[in-house]
Amino acid sequence: MKLVSWNFKALGNPSKLEAVKDLLKAELSNILMLQETKIEGQTLLDISRSKWNKNIGKVVSAKGTSRGLATLWSECTFQLNNFQESQHWIFTELMHKLSKLIVSLFNMYVPVNYTKKGDCWNSLSSYLEHHSPNNIIIAGDINILLKPKEKRGGSSTRESMMASVEELV
Repeated sequence: MKLVSWNFKALGNPSKLEAVKDLLKAELSNILMLQETKIEGQTLLDISRSKWNKNIGKVVSAKGTSRGLATLWSECTFQLNNFQESQHWIFTELMHKLSKLIVSLFNMYVPVNYTKKGDCWNSLSSYLEHHSPNNIIIAGDINILLKPKEKRGGSSTRESMMASVEELV
């Protein structure tokens, strides 16, 4: 299994579409997770089928000029068992058809805004409290500092979200 996760920032640009196509040719991925697509979901699914050979997927449409998520995969390789979408993440449970291995993917775009960031992590925490996915992979743009020295600019008085995220694992 080969997975590519990319914070794309405006997939509507034709040169970026070609960049994804080139990357997928070079990496031969089975799963593609995109964040900040900034386009409507059905348009993204159509692009995926025509340009990238990822013929199935789940998407969250962009809101205005921000957000947008897509988790796309090859139907020949994976079967969808379960999915859940929220404003900031897509959960897909995929079964690899040959090995029968089940993977639970969380494709995330966590907002920069501190309150919305907390809401996002709380919604994920709530989901995990009520479900028991196996083989979890969290990918995407999680907008979180792993260490205080990574912080540049902005308010330095805000508490890190890292403790909340560590509780999930």
